[in-house]
Parts: sequence; C-alpha cells; structure tokens
Amino acid sequence: MAIEYIYPDYEIVRDYDRCIVCRVCERQCANEAHEYLKDSNKMTADNAKCVNCHRCVSLCPTRALKIVKSDHTFKENANWSSKNIKEIYKQASSGGVLLSSMGTPED
Repeated sequence: MAIEYIYPDYEIVRDYDRCIVCRVCERQCANEAHEYLKDSNKMTADNAKCVNCHRCVSLCPTRALKIVKSDHTFKENANWSSKNIKEIYKQASSGGVLLSSMGTPED
C-alpha cells in the first residue's frame, strides 16, 4: 500500500467571520489552493496546494486570511533530518529512489 499523502508545510487559516466570499483569493491563486463551495456559499482551501506565496493574504480586502507554518513536523534526530524523512515518504509512494542530475542520490 503506497503512502499518498505528506502533511503540507503550510496551512491557510481563514476567518469566516471576516470573509465576505469575494473570491479574490480564488482568482489570484496560481496553484488553485482556494475553492468556492456553491452549495454552502463558503470558501475553502486545499493546504497541500499552498506554496506560501502570500498573494491571497495581501489581496484579501477584509484581511480574512493568513498562512502559517504547519505544526506537524517530523521528529528529527542524529540520523534523520526532516528533508530525509520526506524523501523516504516520496520514495515509498512512487516505488523509486529520488535521484539528481547524473543518477547520484541527492544529499
């Protein structure tokens, strides 16, 4: 069974009391992290698509958005850095070893 999900590095926090559903965030996000839910007339966000560019935050007319660093982190130790652990997850998902340029493993 492949691991299909790595917890995102950033989280989009929306204050629904301030959000006026103007959809500026949706129109301005190049990664399509924001989505309008027509049936409930609300905006939602897919944190996995967020790259922390803050474009939506800077253009929100009511300041209803903020992007925070996720508090979900891997426990690092002398043998494993957070980067190494994420690469292991990607390898488990794809079944391959991550390589760089001439086929040598990335440091």
